Amino acid sequence: MKGSFLFTTALLFVCTAHAQYSKRIGLTIVGGANTAHYSLNKETSYNNRITNQGNVQQFQAGILVGIPLSKQGLLQTGLLVNGKGGKAQASSYYSLWEQSTSKPIYLEMPISYVYKFNIGQSFSLYAGAGIYGAIGVGGKNSYEGYYGEFYPLHIAETTKIHYGHHEGSGNGIYSSLQRFDYGFNFLGGASFKHIQLYCKYGLGMTDVHPKGYDADMGRNRVLSYGVGYTFTL
Repeated sequence: MKGSFLFTTALLFVCTAHAQYSKRIGLTIVGGANTAHYSLNKETSYNNRITNQGNVQQFQAGILVGIPLSKQGLLQTGLLVNGKGGKAQASSYYSLWEQSTSKPIYLEMPISYVYKFNIGQSFSLYAGAGIYGAIGVGGKNSYEGYYGEFYPLHIAETTKIHYGHHEGSGNGIYSSLQRFDYGFNFLGGASFKHIQLYCKYGLGMTDVHPKGYDADMGRNRVLSYGVGYTFTL
């Protein structure tokens, strides 16, 4: 009941604020590149056997809706296909050494407040922040490693990423991930008439390790940059 009341109150606030202004809703098609990594230490310790080995290049594309709340402020939400991931190395004392390049794909819904700084009639700068929720829908993990204590077996494969439960050693640690991801977004950019240039940073707050695997596999960190085209409705 409490959650429903808060959601209804927020919805009424958005509708009331939007009704006070004559600006029309904007629909923006966006696309760009991502530089992503996992928030892991770069050195192995006794308690941390998975380490950060660098970034992967991914992509982002989707549709965003801008709902005016004031003369310069708007609520931005939508649906994005968002590539994340990173490079990591896993090791144990005897039975495992693995190098992974993980490239998961998520379907993501951001909710952000954006404030525009108008410079002339056609040009503006903007900045904003908000939250996001995402669900894993695809992607691949390329890994190479050695498994076994006395006679290590060499394995090198590229597999589809499975979301949910850990599938066991030997299948690639990053071949199984947590299905849901959520966190914060920070964004900025510039717009000229219908064209937008944007930059965004996604700060994941949940570890990507799946059920049944307790080690820290890192949180998503994604820097996005791209271009958008806005239609008014």
